Amino acid sequence: MMEVNPSKVDAQLANELLQLSFEERNAVTDEVHGVHSVDAGEEHLNERLLQMQQEIVQIQRKPAYDEAAAYQYVHSPGFRSAFLRAERYDSKKAAVRMISFLELSRELFGPQILFRPILLSDLSPAAMEFTESGSFQLLRVRDTAGRRIIMMLDDFGEYEKYPVRDRLQHGLYL
Repeated sequence: MMEVNPSKVDAQLANELLQLSFEERNAVTDEVHGVHSVDAGEEHLNERLLQMQQEIVQIQRKPAYDEAAAYQYVHSPGFRSAFLRAERYDSKKAAVRMISFLELSRELFGPQILFRPILLSDLSPAAMEFTESGSFQLLRVRDTAGRRIIMMLDDFGEYEKYPVRDRLQHGLYL
């Protein structure tokens, strides 16, 4: 296992930040601290949702989406707007993210997950055990940009004892 020297990491980070312009450094700081977030009004959101649908149509290979398209869940503005927010309202990136999410969800949980949100009862026994361990928790509060905060309370040794598939199920459930 590689040993990390915190002083060297700090020095490298400081050096890289110093090579950015003042505006770029401020943008990075704001992003890290959630100071500046893109908030779309309803009209802007509806426009981006339409653009996102056009981008989805352009994606050639999307078997999980094609399977789910007959159901309302994947078309609901609430479901789709989460992907738009995650990609700062970039419709093309949001479409790719949503398609990827559906593909991974189907692989981890089966085809029934394409028609509804992930439920606690969908988790495998090992993923449920990992969830119950409390190693990762969603805080009740949000950051200044309204984003959920996930807190890790354990070391990576405990985390790594669970198979990747179960950790992914846990992560998607959160």
